[in-house]
Amino acid sequence: EQLVGRISFRVQQLDVRVETKTLDNVFLTAVVSVQYQVLRESVFEAFYSLTNPAQQITAHVYDVMRAQLPTLELDAVFEAKEELALAVKNALSSTMTGYGYQILQTL
Repeated sequence: EQLVGRISFRVQQLDVRVETKTLDNVFLTAVVSVQYQVLRESVFEAFYSLTNPAQQITAHVYDVMRAQLPTLELDAVFEAKEELALAVKNALSSTMTGYGYQILQTL
């Protein structure tokens, strides 16, 4: 057997800055922090499926936030913080599990 690479099982955090416009035409920059880790039973998928998992996660965060935030006014964005975090986590979890990653938390 030959060693082709190493992969960490540690929890990793990715901070994604998303700039978008709200329903009341206010531009805002939101920072979404995603905590994720490799699933031990899916190491093969985690290593060989994605070249850059952080880039894949970032794309999904952009997609969800840019779909959700323009439907809310600025005041409602602060009230909907938990719902937005849950929407991002659900979207990421369904996709990233197939690639061997577990989404632990979105903040």
